[in-house]
Amino acid sequence: RPSMGVALVIDRSGSMAGDKIANARAAAQSFISSMADGDVVSVFQYDDVVEMVAPPTVIDGASRAGLLAAVARITPRGSTNLHGGLVAGIGSLTTAQAERPLRRVILISDGLANVGPSSPHELGNVAAGAAAQGISVTSIGVGLDYDESTMGAVAVRSGGRFYHLQESAQLASILQTELNALGMTVARGVYLELAPAPGVQILGVSGADMTRQGDVVRLGVGDMLGEQSRQVVIPVRLPTSGSAEQTAATVTLHYQAAASGAERTHASTVAYRLAASEDHVRRGVRPQFAVAVESHRSAEARVQAAELMAEGEADRAADVLAARATASRRRARDLGGRAGAAIDFEADRVEATGSRARAARSAPAARAMELELEDEALEAQGF
Repeated sequence: RPSMGVALVIDRSGSMAGDKIANARAAAQSFISSMADGDVVSVFQYDDVVEMVAPPTVIDGASRAGLLAAVARITPRGSTNLHGGLVAGIGSLTTAQAERPLRRVILISDGLANVGPSSPHELGNVAAGAAAQGISVTSIGVGLDYDESTMGAVAVRSGGRFYHLQESAQLASILQTELNALGMTVARGVYLELAPAPGVQILGVSGADMTRQGDVVRLGVGDMLGEQSRQVVIPVRLPTSGSAEQTAATVTLHYQAAASGAERTHASTVAYRLAASEDHVRRGVRPQFAVAVESHRSAEARVQAAELMAEGEADRAADVLAARATASRRRARDLGGRAGAAIDFEADRVEATGSRARAARSAPAARAMELELEDEALEAQGF
């Protein structure tokens, strides 16, 4: 695999005292021990201020022990300057020493950002800026008290990944998962460019970070692993006058081959045909697209249910999920075959989640359910 540069950014605020900080130290040490010679790692801790525990350091037999000893000295105190920690981690991967084909910030937090810029929009913009430099961010929320909207936005807008851990003891296995994933990366900085035809409106996106550059829409996907599949769902509004077959958009895939660094592109034209009846439309649906759309709708239902859980409306959240499961099963019957089976399976998951939501009556249980729903919604989109 290509060599990698990683910045470990660890929350050391007072709420991390006890098992959380002990598990964070142990997980970081295990991660560093598993990195290959020639990789680069930097380590930061943040509370009210950000401190560099270890500068960008090339891993070898001599440096590894020093890095492990530096991580062992991380102790909890203070508030949560998540913005400062994120900026420092990104900055460490833009230096000459840390320039590697694969670059990732791993951000760990158990609390609300309360020092410096702290909204999902502000921190998401920082993450999007990292993506523009070829750096993605994996965000790991530990416990029940962090801001899932912020941590999710950081992952989505940088093309990274998001993990919700109820127990800090899970940190070591998650960091190992991240290390393995980095090693299997085959495409960096993946993004789609959509040039819509006249009259076509792009209404949004699920599964990518969307920016507009004039008439062109850019959809940032991030890095991708070998044999990984990502679904990007793009609702559009199409003109229904004119000739029977029309162009909707030109779509161009851009990425950099991780092994060689070569820039690659692939362009395709998306067309649509006007139909005389709804039945004709149903018969023309491609099964894999129907599955992607149902997954997108299930993710939207989970986000809506999470918001209701936050408002103390467990029954309404469960009703939203039950309605989504019913609609998905109806779609599954229409499609049949493998696509129908896949949609049925997802409907079962949504329904089961709804049952757990209805049973989550205590405040801690409701909060745990809210985070689980947000996590499942991001997972469905590939983050």
